[in-house]
Amino acid sequence: MMIGSRTRFSLRLVGLIVLLMLTIFALYVALGRVTDDALFVLVMILVLTPLRRLLDCRARAKWAVFLTKDAAYGRITEAGIEYNEFFRSHSADWAQIRCVEHFADSGRTKIYLLGKSRPVQFGRSTKEGLGTSTVRELLKNQVHCSGGDFIECHPERTLTL
Repeated sequence: MMIGSRTRFSLRLVGLIVLLMLTIFALYVALGRVTDDALFVLVMILVLTPLRRLLDCRARAKWAVFLTKDAAYGRITEAGIEYNEFFRSHSADWAQIRCVEHFADSGRTKIYLLGKSRPVQFGRSTKEGLGTSTVRELLKNQVHCSGGDFIECHPERTLTL
């Protein structure tokens, strides 16, 4: 049974790269109007900003979670989950899974593994056939049998006037 989507991962990766390139170009054009040495200032901004963010532990963790959103895709097997994350293959036995969070509204699933600080994030599967409720039930049963926790997250209700 499939979990996550390779297509969603690829589209998100391409979208982030295009957005980054457009932002760098717009910043270069804006700097060109203000200073004669726009390329030097741009390089300094592109080097110093990520360096500053890397030194802040809280910001580093938030960026890591943001960049790995929907990055995993793979399949659920009897032994555990075999998945790819950033073009590398991984596998996790059911005993290694500490907690699973499933978001009913978006179909996303976060899996927390023993020994890893950040979750493995799966997006909604684009494959037709078995629905997200089947994936949810299978994960729930397997995780509970192996002693892990399954958390089902529902969207927050917003008050509309």
